[in-house]
Amino acid sequence: MNIVPEKLTKFQIYNDDNALLGIADGNFPSLEFQTSEIKGAGLVGTIDSPGRGGFSSIVVTLNWRITTPEFMALAAPKGHNLDMYAEHLYMDAGAGEYVSKQFHIYMRAFTKKLDMGELADMDSQGASTEHEVYYIKVEIDGKEHIEIDKYNYIYKVDGTDYLEDMRHALAMN
Repeated sequence: MNIVPEKLTKFQIYNDDNALLGIADGNFPSLEFQTSEIKGAGLVGTIDSPGRGGFSSIVVTLNWRITTPEFMALAAPKGHNLDMYAEHLYMDAGAGEYVSKQFHIYMRAFTKKLDMGELADMDSQGASTEHEVYYIKVEIDGKEHIEIDKYNYIYKVDGTDYLEDMRHALAMN
C-alpha cells in the first residue's frame, strides 16, 4: 500500500457559536520551544536546550475577504475559539484513488490585532486578524496528535503527557 499525502483542499473557520467566521486564508501557528543556554564543566561548548513544554508566543494570522459581524466580534477583549477544519487529500497509489482525511485545529486565543483592510469596488477588503494562542489541539481523522494548554500546564504529543510530572511536582494534580 502506497499512500501519498498530497494537499490540503479546503478549510473552514468557525467561532464560539459554530458560525462560519468568513472566507479566509492564513498561516497555521508555528510551535517554537523556549530554550536556555547550557554551558560549563562536563560539556564541550554550549547547548541551546529546549524546555520541556515551554513555548514561545504562538501566533496565528488570518486574512479575510470581507469584514462580517463574526469578524467584528473578534475585537472583544476575551478569549475566542477558532475552530479550523480542513480536508487533507492523500493518493492511494495502489488503488489509484484519493483518500480524504479530516485535519482539525482547535484553538483558544486572544485577538492581538484586527485590521479592517481597505475599501475598493469589487475587491477583497484585505482584512486580517492576529491572535495569541494559549490553547491548541491538533487532530487528524479524529486522532489527537498535539495538545498544548499554556494555562493548565498540558503538553501532549500522540497521547504522551510530557508535563504530567511537572504538574505533580508543582502539586497541581
